Amino acid sequence: MSGRDSMRGYVFQTIVSVMKALSNQGWEYVSIEPSTPEDKVDIIWAGIDENLVCQQVKSSYKNFSKPDIVRWLEVMVKDVPTSTEYQLLLVGNVATGVDTFINDIRKKNADFRTGSELLDDNLSKIFVELIPFQAEYLQDVITNQVAKFLSDEGFQLPHGAYELIAGGLIYQFFEFSIFEKKVHRTEVAELLIDWAKRNYQKAFGAYTQSRNLLLSCYTGDGKLEESMAGKSLTMDLSNISYFYKGIREVFAAFQEAVSYDLPARKTVVPLPERSPLGINFMELEIRSAEFDKDRKDFISKRLRSYFNIEPPPGFFNVGELNWIVPTLTTMLTFGNRYEGTDDEKKKNEHLRKLYFRLKEIDELVKCIDCIERYVAIPVAIQNMGSFDEDIKLEIKIPSDIEVLTAENLYIPEDGDVLESLMDDDFLFKNLGQPSNSTVSEYPDTMPFTYTKMPSFSLLQAGPDLNYMKKVFKRAAENILDNEVFTDRPGFTLLRYTFRKLNPHQSVFLPSYLFLKSKKPFNIEYSITSKHTIKVTTGMLNITPEVEVDKSIYKRLFQHYRSKIVDFDDEEI
Repeated sequence: MSGRDSMRGYVFQTIVSVMKALSNQGWEYVSIEPSTPEDKVDIIWAGIDENLVCQQVKSSYKNFSKPDIVRWLEVMVKDVPTSTEYQLLLVGNVATGVDTFINDIRKKNADFRTGSELLDDNLSKIFVELIPFQAEYLQDVITNQVAKFLSDEGFQLPHGAYELIAGGLIYQFFEFSIFEKKVHRTEVAELLIDWAKRNYQKAFGAYTQSRNLLLSCYTGDGKLEESMAGKSLTMDLSNISYFYKGIREVFAAFQEAVSYDLPARKTVVPLPERSPLGINFMELEIRSAEFDKDRKDFISKRLRSYFNIEPPPGFFNVGELNWIVPTLTTMLTFGNRYEGTDDEKKKNEHLRKLYFRLKEIDELVKCIDCIERYVAIPVAIQNMGSFDEDIKLEIKIPSDIEVLTAENLYIPEDGDVLESLMDDDFLFKNLGQPSNSTVSEYPDTMPFTYTKMPSFSLLQAGPDLNYMKKVFKRAAENILDNEVFTDRPGFTLLRYTFRKLNPHQSVFLPSYLFLKSKKPFNIEYSITSKHTIKVTTGMLNITPEVEVDKSIYKRLFQHYRSKIVDFDDEEI
């Protein structure tokens, strides 16, 4: 081969490699003139999944023959036997009948034979492509592909600018081949974008970066800013049906209990030895039915703090009422039994109902109070340019700032309460960020469903508590929809994924960012995506506001007072 032919071969090889680099999306690295055992491969493409595609580029004024094609394919297969695919790119024309042979290779019919046992064994991996022997045609193809790539990136340049960039890219690939450099696809894309930015700014103005992914705080009134005064949520208690039910029953039970004026107990019932398992198997036991000090204190404190009610003297008196401690047998048939007058039994029933309803309300309050102690930051990701997809967002929270996660969210210790919260869609309504005229809600939150499961415990009625706690936690994970990492020093990392963002679209994170701090702080973030070459970084500035008193107890009382038809301050 003459020096001229060799140079022409290198030029076509370089041009073809540029064409394939721009038109093929399935590669991650390319090596031109790579070092292989037999030096029979011109280009190797490495896929994201580590698949290899070996190429050989042949150019000639003469027609290519079938023996040439078979020989070139065989040496490629022998040179890199682990390759996923072998491509022979022929720049020129073929002899009569050879085009049929190439088409048969493409069709890969079961009865087709190449004349080479090695190629027949690897037929599924072999591809042959004919390319016209016209350098101008090939350069026009590259120019059009450069124009399409930059247009997709938001650049609108004169045609001559695309031609110059295409020429520069061919030269750059020629240099890659000389130095046997392994090139990442992002390097090629960055070259194109950097050339456009540096050399052709006047043609399209200063703001040409099509994909500008930003993180912002929604400050209200359609505004997205880098700084905001953070506030905690004040939940709408009317969305929590169990509050209304529980409070009505608390008032009803209190009024019923206070209507019974019973004397204090005079007799003392000695306490028997407790069973090590907490269950009385056979022997009959009798105990005083009057509440112990802990239960009395709990009821008094909760009535006082939630409803500004002070239990009157003698409120907990149930006379001489006794509790027949259930045995293993009677538990299955009779449940709790009491000995005493009808009035003593009725008052005890109302006091017990009051106690359990207050316990349920208390669990609800703990859950709400847990969430409302955090600053709730409405955060949205913005796409200021063209369509993008496979977007990864990482947010760094300083380690001295506490982050609300599914792990530290308070989960009520009551199965009925949890079931009611799930039925009310409590987590989605309060943790999720609803859409508005400026920002769309997160589109990928999956509907959360679960199967109701009753308790099979002899000591517990209603829904199974452990099961409902797991359900509630999974629902929280579904709403928050992020990955939380604490393995890096100095910060907590939150990672979010967005499937796609349309041009000039703003989308909320799946939920508010719930952070606990009394002093101003900064949040660092980074964004990567399929179509954005460089990592976008930035910072949000948060100043927590001093909260006015928003006692849940006062809100409970004010919200439900008008709905309690039988409630009268003077009676209480």
